[in-house]
Amino acid sequence: MRGKSGFLRIVEAFIAVMIIAGAMGYVYVQRIQAPDEAGSINQLERIILSEIAASEDLRKAVLNGDLITINDTIKKSVPKEYEYSFRICPLNLVCGLEGYTGKEVFANEVTISSTLSQYNPKKLRIFLWRKD
Repeated sequence: MRGKSGFLRIVEAFIAVMIIAGAMGYVYVQRIQAPDEAGSINQLERIILSEIAASEDLRKAVLNGDLITINDTIKKSVPKEYEYSFRICPLNLVCGLEGYTGKEVFANEVTISSTLSQYNPKKLRIFLWRKD
């Protein structure tokens, strides 16, 4: 009889440890955060905008309002799971997204002030959101 009592205590202790470990595992999994999508999208937008700002031809396209050239450049860099839009605006105007997407939209902008032959400052604003 004495041996059975010790065995039951060991089983009870094992079950208690398993319950506590399960509860702690559940809490830990709930606290893990999803990957930072906003940070990766912001980085992608900065890369696209810095590429445009670094190229004299693309700066000219922004200053001249050449939407096709800018669109082609952005389209090459945006992953297929995202949709995008962009606007070229004067510096003194608010440059918002035309139309409501109903989704979380990430925006970033760069100021293009001049080329070697032209001074007509504009800002290029890019908007990205996930496709459904």
